[in-house]
Amino acid sequence: MKKMNIQTFIKKHSKAWRGIKYVGLPILIYFVLFTVLTWPWLPHFGTHFFTDGGDGYQNVWNMWWVERSVTELHRLPWYTQYLHFPFGVTLIGQTLNPFNGFVALGLLPFMHLNQAFNIMVIFSFVMGGLTAFWLCYYFAKAYVPSLIGGVIFTFSSYHFAHAQGHMQLVSLEWIPLFILLWWKFLTKPSYWLAAGSAVSLTLVLLCDYYYFLYSLIFAAMAILWFWHTKKLPDLKKATTLKPLGLLAGLGLLLVAPLPLALLRANSHTEFLGSHSARLFSTDIATPLLNGGFWKFHSLTDWYYKYLPANIFEATVYVTLATFTLIVISLVKRKKLPKELLFWQILIIFFGVMSLGPRLMVRGNTIEHAPMPYVIMERVVPGMKLSGMPVRMMVMVLLGSAVIAAMVLARLDLSKRKSKLIMSAFVLVLLVEIWPKPLPLTPANYSNYVARLKTLPSTGGVLDEAAKDPYTQLFNQTLHEKPMPFGYISRQPKELGEKELPIIEYNTQNKLNLLCSEFKIRYVTAPAAKPRNTTFPIIYQDNQAIIYDLKGSPNSNC
Repeated sequence: MKKMNIQTFIKKHSKAWRGIKYVGLPILIYFVLFTVLTWPWLPHFGTHFFTDGGDGYQNVWNMWWVERSVTELHRLPWYTQYLHFPFGVTLIGQTLNPFNGFVALGLLPFMHLNQAFNIMVIFSFVMGGLTAFWLCYYFAKAYVPSLIGGVIFTFSSYHFAHAQGHMQLVSLEWIPLFILLWWKFLTKPSYWLAAGSAVSLTLVLLCDYYYFLYSLIFAAMAILWFWHTKKLPDLKKATTLKPLGLLAGLGLLLVAPLPLALLRANSHTEFLGSHSARLFSTDIATPLLNGGFWKFHSLTDWYYKYLPANIFEATVYVTLATFTLIVISLVKRKKLPKELLFWQILIIFFGVMSLGPRLMVRGNTIEHAPMPYVIMERVVPGMKLSGMPVRMMVMVLLGSAVIAAMVLARLDLSKRKSKLIMSAFVLVLLVEIWPKPLPLTPANYSNYVARLKTLPSTGGVLDEAAKDPYTQLFNQTLHEKPMPFGYISRQPKELGEKELPIIEYNTQNKLNLLCSEFKIRYVTAPAAKPRNTTFPIIYQDNQAIIYDLKGSPNSNC
């Protein structure tokens, strides 16, 4: 009777129950796991940034700039005069991840910048798990295995490694959603799926160019799969052509402008800051050898210390637990869904491509091994601008999560043996993905930066009291004054030539020329290294000095 009452209740409230089962409960599970695995991040939510003080500060600046450009300057954020002042600089090649900045438009009126930033980090992990769960469930048709698939993807070593400072790469949550909607669109085209595919691809693009490129490659692979299996929609039917027309229209409107602008800019100017594909390639052992940001990384430091790429990029561990399921999927492929073969091909393709233009083993290069990535560099527009083959491993991790869910779905959880196997798998998986303590960066500014904020905004600031270019960016989010130079991901080569006189005048201590020719009004210096100048000091403490280049009677500024 009690069982019947529960069934009746679920049937009566089926929509609410589905919402809880497929949205609410997974969100709760992934949030709890995020809290545990990243501890003690959450207790510092209001006082720190969930990132480091390097590239993490650049991404804090990104969020601040997107919000400021839209709400105060009423402009799109892909160009700024707040950096490389007074010339300005394009941000079309910047790792801007404007999606997070656009969401912050609704957050920053009610909270501090660090809190908005932290919310987006949490969102990326939790939503990444949710969308991967949906994708896994579509193919595995099993609830618990699909939840585990979401864990494999969003709590991967790759995700934790980039949580050190690469917010654009942390924001991987829309890739599984696009893949799911695109696959469903190819299965049965509709207006809703066309719109969903275009919008989700736009969201991928607004997070990261790499992820956008990988999603396009997936889309092409899916079309080839449907063509090969003779399941491609009939283009002669109106039920296919009309949704396809909507998809094309939305693609041209929402998706095309930004990558076309990047390719156009890249054809007209040389961007500095591109990475070497030969350096940032996947070492052949790292997908199966944990390290870098693992809690027990000391066990594998003997290998990782020889890798030429930095540890943030080199950490791409798939986990042995997941790899075991991939091997089982090869052995038992006839008993698994037919789509399994597609996902196996996908992880092989992206895995091989991630090896880059040379085969690397423990940091040593096998130069004469033919690598297909070289061909991709020649035929895919913009590939040489990226130079990060190792990041293709994100697609390997997603494909591995889907395969793992398919294999685990074969377990009958009504049986004790299956429950034990599933529990053992989850336990091993958690040990393998457990990260070492992740960085926390205080969300406070130096006193001199607060003083800069109060000064008249009639010129730029040369902030030499900041310890590095990352901190200069962070400082600007408070004082809000334009700065010469500025750390960005892709800088036009000709900009460096324009800024040579600023470097020379600063080196030669010709501060009056900085003001008269380049509108730089304020110069800061470390308190331990004061400038030899007669320009007035308007602020001084034990950390920094601020000079006003316009405040001297002899100033020609």
